[in-house]
Amino acid sequence: MGPKHKPSPPSTIHPALFSLEDRISHGGQVPSNRTPIEVYTDGSKINDQTGSAFCAIVNEAITNTWKAKLSPANTVFQAEMLALKAAIEWANTANEDVNI
Repeated sequence: MGPKHKPSPPSTIHPALFSLEDRISHGGQVPSNRTPIEVYTDGSKINDQTGSAFCAIVNEAITNTWKAKLSPANTVFQAEMLALKAAIEWANTANEDVNI
């Protein structure tokens, strides 16, 4: 038998109590006079096809897209997390105000 693993501790914040004011900030200088970039993410799995994607929208125009095809062994949760990770990495290079 392999080593025993401890289960992860439960989240300390219930999703219903999460404040919309709690945000991730990259700490950079962000111009305040510009329209924020809206980023939408998605991860999905249909018939053993798993994928992740995000798109960035400014003034109702798509300005950037990213997508990845994953292994059929990947879960929807993994696909969602990969899309969020890719969006955050992109947002950290944008030097703009970004809402994900």
